[in-house]
Amino acid sequence: MRVAVVGLGIAGASALYWLSKQGAQADGYDQFYPGSEQGSSHGSARIIRYSYPDPLYAGLMKEGYRLWRELESATDRQMIITTGGIYFGPADHPEIIATESALIECGADYEKLSHAADRFPLIKFYDGEAALYQPDMGYITEPGRCAEEIVRRSHARFQGDRVLRVDPDGSVHTRSSVTKYDAVIIAAGAWMNQFAPNLPVAPTAQQMVYFRPTLPISQFSPPNYPVWIDADTHYYGLPWNGKTQGIRVSAHIRGPQIDPDADRPDLNEETDRIRAYIDRRLSGLSDDVVFSSPCVYTNTPDEDFVLDFSPESKKIVYLSACSGHGFKFGPLMGKLAAEMALSGDRSIPPERFRLDRLLK
Repeated sequence: MRVAVVGLGIAGASALYWLSKQGAQADGYDQFYPGSEQGSSHGSARIIRYSYPDPLYAGLMKEGYRLWRELESATDRQMIITTGGIYFGPADHPEIIATESALIECGADYEKLSHAADRFPLIKFYDGEAALYQPDMGYITEPGRCAEEIVRRSHARFQGDRVLRVDPDGSVHTRSSVTKYDAVIIAAGAWMNQFAPNLPVAPTAQQMVYFRPTLPISQFSPPNYPVWIDADTHYYGLPWNGKTQGIRVSAHIRGPQIDPDADRPDLNEETDRIRAYIDRRLSGLSDDVVFSSPCVYTNTPDEDFVLDFSPESKKIVYLSACSGHGFKFGPLMGKLAAEMALSGDRSIPPERFRLDRLLK
């Protein structure tokens, strides 16, 4: 069976790998390169976690972690750095309550900390707050290189050409060729609307910001300083990775909507909001930005993923593991998309990821 994958961020790269592993003749298309800086699968790190207020995603991560470990073995490359991490906020916050419930439901180890400030002195905790410590939490290092290495180990053919359209019969049109496939997986990220104009996804510009520490940077390493997420404000941070000159603090809050083919907008106001957050929540960081890097979210209205066949053809699979929390699920979503393309079975992914919820 001959299958194309359009878009080689982490989800598309993973789909290409699993297709090849299952014996398909697979071709990968990307207008830039696997894990390019123009998309959503780049930078120095992405958080990986069981800690979710939604039991669906917490439960999916059991298989998600397993597949990451399988890819580590296949590529002979460490991808996950386990640091432990905390999900904190007001003890009565709905997301704290729901996250603890989801951790219990999926069977993940966790600890509800009574003296979080003693354990993590660089984070300011306030009266009435709770912190859920989860030992498997950490980050995926060098996301773009992960995607690149997964594509390389797939031994599939890579075509660095922009796909202009995909026909219902499986024909892939680029600027230089037309090739017909038995199935096509479209994992185009911020460019999804080019192929699915009725799909209500909105690409937004985001900012990854690294601040200069006023303490020795090594103090921002585990176990002193973990991966953390603030459930109330949706700010988050990562520990020092031993390479950068700054410490990353960012916000999981939608930025301005963008045209993915245009220059990225100025996000200085977002950086100022992060500075204000640091001032009230963290010790040992200055407001001096060492460097910042733009990123793109591709958002659905409900922030659930999309994994379904095109309404026009079962030869076309739409894969959009997105809304700013999809990277950790890339290997799993890619594998599910590959299985759909090869089998034609719509029941493989969770029903919540179906298109019809968005096209009503």
